Amino acid sequence: MTDRALIFDMDGVIIDSVPLHYRSYATILKKYGLPNYSREEFDQTMGYRSVDIFRLKKDKYHLDLVPETAAKEKEAFLSDLFDRELKLCDGTIQLLDLARNNDFKIALGTTGNRKVVDYVLKRFDLRTYFDVVLSADDIKYGKPDPEVFLVGSQKLGVEPKNCLVLEDAPLGIDAAHNANMRCIAVTTSYERSKLTKADLIVDSLSEIGLETLVKLLRD
Repeated sequence: MTDRALIFDMDGVIIDSVPLHYRSYATILKKYGLPNYSREEFDQTMGYRSVDIFRLKKDKYHLDLVPETAAKEKEAFLSDLFDRELKLCDGTIQLLDLARNNDFKIALGTTGNRKVVDYVLKRFDLRTYFDVVLSADDIKYGKPDPEVFLVGSQKLGVEPKNCLVLEDAPLGIDAAHNANMRCIAVTTSYERSKLTKADLIVDSLSEIGLETLVKLLRD
């Protein structure tokens, strides 16, 4: 059995979707009376589950919304944006092929909901790359809680110390380290200055070679 694994976040790592998520939240929150939801405020909760974000905004701004309902409305709006504008991040297929061809186990560990995850995997024909797929539907806690990565490690049968996480957000980096895993951060969604806790920062997944993966897991 292989003793090394990669665990990918989805949004901002595999797919270039973070701006679309922001537009979706901003649209639904405006509907419920929050007209000026900033990108900065959105960034602070990236990695949270949708329902938890709406719960936080409901409490903070005293909005008349049901978090579960607002989350479903957001996902419906997002689905339309995905149909029209979604694309893979640069280097996604290249890195997945590299990992598969060198006997890494591969997991997807995201706080996105299962419907969206299934859509992405089917649209870009990615399902066969992943030994394990985890979404918000499979966990209780969002990042920086390490649950999604620890469950992924357990299901893969690989110890956390032998798992390397691919992330794009500070909360995701914290979650990886809280799981006792190394983390590579890609600058898809945040400036380098916000990702300094990562073990390595790259501008594209295409920069990551086998030597880099092996070194990070060995050190």
